[in-house]
Amino acid sequence: MGSVTSSLIYLLATLSLAHADASYGPHPQPEPRSIRRAQDGKGPLGGRAVANVVNASGEGGEGKVLWYPLKQEALNETVVRRRRRLVKEVVSEGSLGKRQSRWTWKHMDDFRGYLYTMEVEVGDPPQAVRLTPDTGSWETWVNPKCESAASVPLCEMNGFYQPANSKLATTNNEPFAFGYGSGFATGMYYVDRIYFRDEDVGITQKFGVALDSGYAVSGILGLGYGSAYNINYNNIVDSLVSHSIINGPIYSVALAPIGAGTSEIVFGGVNLARYSGYLKPVPVWPPVDEQPENWVHFWVNLTSVTITAPSGKLLPIYAAGRNTKPINALVDTGVTYSYLPPAVVDALAVAFGAYREVNEWKVDCAVRDMAGTVNFGFGDDLVVHVPYSDFFLWLQDNTCTLGAQKREEEDDSMLGDTFLRGAYVVYDQMTNNLWMADYKDCGSQVAEVGRTPGDPGKCQGLDDAA
Repeated sequence: MGSVTSSLIYLLATLSLAHADASYGPHPQPEPRSIRRAQDGKGPLGGRAVANVVNASGEGGEGKVLWYPLKQEALNETVVRRRRRLVKEVVSEGSLGKRQSRWTWKHMDDFRGYLYTMEVEVGDPPQAVRLTPDTGSWETWVNPKCESAASVPLCEMNGFYQPANSKLATTNNEPFAFGYGSGFATGMYYVDRIYFRDEDVGITQKFGVALDSGYAVSGILGLGYGSAYNINYNNIVDSLVSHSIINGPIYSVALAPIGAGTSEIVFGGVNLARYSGYLKPVPVWPPVDEQPENWVHFWVNLTSVTITAPSGKLLPIYAAGRNTKPINALVDTGVTYSYLPPAVVDALAVAFGAYREVNEWKVDCAVRDMAGTVNFGFGDDLVVHVPYSDFFLWLQDNTCTLGAQKREEEDDSMLGDTFLRGAYVVYDQMTNNLWMADYKDCGSQVAEVGRTPGDPGKCQGLDDAA
């Protein structure tokens, strides 16, 4: 499939396609733990867990929904950011001489910025670890090697899982290898319980336990298309459905403005107080059955880019038309910047007076405080407006960068965190749509979705005054 400059970092998970079933034989049963979905309790980081749960029809009651906060951290040093590019490579020669291939991510650059993580507990007794939620990956793994991490202190803060200390852990010694340019993670697959802290909601899950890695400062929580598309076992989202914790493979993401608000994921629901109006569907394109086998992602067609200046003047940057095709872009929480065609980035750079320095487009930091927006259009009736303050990255050396960088390949466009901080996005594998609206923050009111296909479109967001 993430994204920080850091945001959801790096870990370019490739795939291993020869996975065994998630159950490796007789599996110890966990001791009973109460299953509750708090409505007014405290979440794992001290925030409200789930407030005022309703379903898409407006009926009240405790729904199948799991609200989870994300921790936003500024990185105080240069670390490594991952950028994605599709590469097909030969893995081995089969017994009949048939070449076996896999799809993988390649490349890596320097980056600085912000990291988003969520805390889960693994094993019994539970061991706390922080993982980077990544909509561009579908597999989960833990235990980066901190000695070779891009930021040793940050890596050490994210916890460590010891399979030997869990009475539920099982393995058949199946290896995994995730590659990402000059970085990597290798280890063994395990099955154990993963608990979502303070929710006491547990799932039996297959995941990787790294024995060696390079650059990564956290493991990842893969939220991309799973068992029906890319791998032959249930990933995290699949397991939440199969354990009846949520109704269907659907979740929403809100990345709060830098240094303000609470970033969150709502599995099986939407937060009505994080957007206004109605969510509008953006189809996954190409359709999932037309994407490369075992490499299905949340691609969408971007049809326009404009700027709303502080004066209110609208400045055109890019528009699809008769002679200009849409930009097919991956909407990825695991990428800090947004990667767009060179002509689009050049036009943005001219509009903002940006200058090139060490592979980054630098801008005057005063621009971040202005009341303008960078606007992303999808089709005829949806435009997401990203405030300057969320589109431009402020770095620790008191410089600022343009939130868009040039893609390296034609199929390498991505809408990362510099887009997502201005959007509310529902990742819907039931209808293969991304439902979007402008991000707002009016509090918290979580609604259950996933009972019927398309029900995110029935959820009206709260007005700003609500």
